[in-house]
Amino acid sequence: MLTVFLCFVIVSGSSYVGYVCSCYYIKRKKFFSDFIDFLNHTKTQISSFQTRLSCIFNNFDSAGSDFEKLIKSFVLKIESTEVEMPSKLSYIKQTEWEFVMQVLNAIGKTDVECECENLEAFKLKVNSLLRTADDECKSKSTLCTKLGVAVGLLIAIIIV
Repeated sequence: MLTVFLCFVIVSGSSYVGYVCSCYYIKRKKFFSDFIDFLNHTKTQISSFQTRLSCIFNNFDSAGSDFEKLIKSFVLKIESTEVEMPSKLSYIKQTEWEFVMQVLNAIGKTDVECECENLEAFKLKVNSLLRTADDECKSKSTLCTKLGVAVGLLIAIIIV
């Protein structure tokens, strides 16, 4: 009886570890998807309504995602020269973080026409990052989950 319980705990634990590893790829994909939504939102607000930047940043809504929280913290620290990468965004690579900061710092530096062109150029780069993240999510997130379950079952079989 104790062996069955132990096997159940091991399989559940390793499945959870696999799930946590797969969340890395899912969050990464969501981050870049929200980034594209933000660029589209910003372009619409700038070109159509010529809304102030502070209003654009504050009115961006992405259901409490990590990217939305990043935007809110960026607005709070906009006077400082550098916004540090939050530790909870560990799924973003350093070069990608620097690109995100470059984009956020570049918004509002030119006239409306150039701004829309810049946003389109940024969107192309983010689309390539999103495609890469989507490919990784499809292949590696399911692999992590399945591998977690398989390792748990293997350990359970060894115990029995």
